[in-house]
Amino acid sequence: MKRCLACDHCYSSPGWRCPACGVDPIGTRGWPSFAPELADSNEGYDPERFGEILAFDAPHFLREARNELFTWALGRYFPGASRFLEIGAGIGVVLAAFRAAYPRLEIWGTEIYDVGVAQIAENVEGVELFQADARALPFRGQFDVVAAFDTLEHIDDDEAVLRELHATLRPGGGILVSVPQHPWMWSARDEAVAHKRRYTRGELLGKLATAGFETIRTTSFVTLPFPAMWWSAVRNRTLHAGYDPFAEFKIGAFPHAILRRVLACERGLLRLGVSFPVGGTLFAVARRGPDASR
Repeated sequence: MKRCLACDHCYSSPGWRCPACGVDPIGTRGWPSFAPELADSNEGYDPERFGEILAFDAPHFLREARNELFTWALGRYFPGASRFLEIGAGIGVVLAAFRAAYPRLEIWGTEIYDVGVAQIAENVEGVELFQADARALPFRGQFDVVAAFDTLEHIDDDEAVLRELHATLRPGGGILVSVPQHPWMWSARDEAVAHKRRYTRGELLGKLATAGFETIRTTSFVTLPFPAMWWSAVRNRTLHAGYDPFAEFKIGAFPHAILRRVLACERGLLRLGVSFPVGGTLFAVARRGPDASR
């Protein structure tokens, strides 16, 4: 059901105008806007980064590997899903992968910045979009699967986000989550892209459990190239002149091809049930438990 954030009334009528209080969140740009005061500027991320991301919108081994892992996980763990939501969807790179992999899936996406919502609308067809703060979502019991890919680390109150995502799920629904891990890997890149934290496995699983989720799979990812990531972090512990947080997107064709094959091998092992203890990304799959902590 839809949820009015003004009066907390839940309803299923067409459109977005609340039948109880009359509030209509449709913004001037054509999509529902539930946190317009945060749509241009907030502490979670620098909106100017969207332009830098667009500059490296060509196929990239890391984007491809992540998208294939995420789309595989949806089919593997939630094969009957019919309605999917991604929060913090950026410019729609992951949503486009889900759209291509699951043409019949009803896909929703949200981003806190209007510039991001506009880019998703331009880049991905057949997706329902809205602008919102992930700590207050306009749904209750609506989705089969929700996802937060590299989003929680940008938000101070990540536990509030997980509670909201739990509330948006139908009974038996699930969540897909990826976050940067290993606090000892903190570097200039984390500062440059406005991370609030890097996670330990115990921290993420504990926060999922507190929000009412039962974890069914967790693993590190980007494990085989991890020594190079560690060395980069050691060399760039803090921001300094000339540091480029997008250097990983500027490698040549040969290392790109090698790394694509390396991560393809890694995904193959994950599909066989292998879980890795270290890696640049921590990935978790969890199901909505019967007794959520609200």
